[in-house]
Amino acid sequence: MRDHGLKRDEYMLLYCLSHFAELTAQEVAKMTERPPNSISKAVLRKLKKGYFNRSPNPTYVHQILLRIASKGRNLHERVLPRFVSREKEIFLPLN
Repeated sequence: MRDHGLKRDEYMLLYCLSHFAELTAQEVAKMTERPPNSISKAVLRKLKKGYFNRSPNPTYVHQILLRIASKGRNLHERVLPRFVSREKEIFLPLN
């Protein structure tokens, strides 16, 4: 992940948003069981770099909805093969 400039929480955020149209940072924290403040920091870092878009939640004004931007989707597609390969290595002895 580091060779792509990603910290763990940033990748968790990227991964979750690549599978859902919209999520809040709180939802990502619950899904990944990561501390909410860690996810919030990841959101701020990657929003500044254009990997995600955000907009107010029309039904709950105190929440911000996050969406993956094309730049974020491209990064996810570059990083994902490494994780798939690693997963195969980990589970191979179990077969």
